[in-house]
Amino acid sequence: MKPIALQLYSLREQAKGDFVGVLKAVAEMGYVGVEPAGLHGMAAEEVREVLDDLGLVCCSMHGPFPTKENVNQRVDEAAALGTDLIISGLGPKDFETGEAPGWTGRVGLVTVLLDDLDLDIPNCYAFTCGPEIMLRFVTLKLVEKGFADDHIYLSMNRKMSCGMGICGRCNIGPIYLCKDGPDVCYAEVKDYPNLF
Repeated sequence: MKPIALQLYSLREQAKGDFVGVLKAVAEMGYVGVEPAGLHGMAAEEVREVLDDLGLVCCSMHGPFPTKENVNQRVDEAAALGTDLIISGLGPKDFETGEAPGWTGRVGLVTVLLDDLDLDIPNCYAFTCGPEIMLRFVTLKLVEKGFADDHIYLSMNRKMSCGMGICGRCNIGPIYLCKDGPDVCYAEVKDYPNLF
């Protein structure tokens, strides 16, 4: 069985009250890695110490889209946690005015924006996150553009329910997103019904 990490965004409310307690519980459940979604008042170095004590690794770091003002801080925090992967996105408030603060790039439907990208497609990987309807159409567009199925990854955390592989609501074929995901390779799940 592959080692499994947990995206702590799914436990963000619990972590606000007792972040260290959440990390201990995650370690006790058998997870070997985590993707923090905020440090809940702790310094990155303090969190790293707790992770090391619990035998957990930081696989990546999840947080708001970096700005010019805080990008160096975000990179430094990730390094202190022991990772060089920072997962970011925009929240609902970023779209109230039609643009994100500091953003000067293009805005529009992802499927339309993909049309004009100049990419070395055989050497590219796509990681998608969002509602199932968006995942579906972005995946179809990526395949149309020539992306190999094993170069497309889907973040399917919205389909999870119990988080322990018991209820069966998050399964795609034999894959339980709460235990084997939530991030999955399209090549591994594309032939199962009701993927999106």
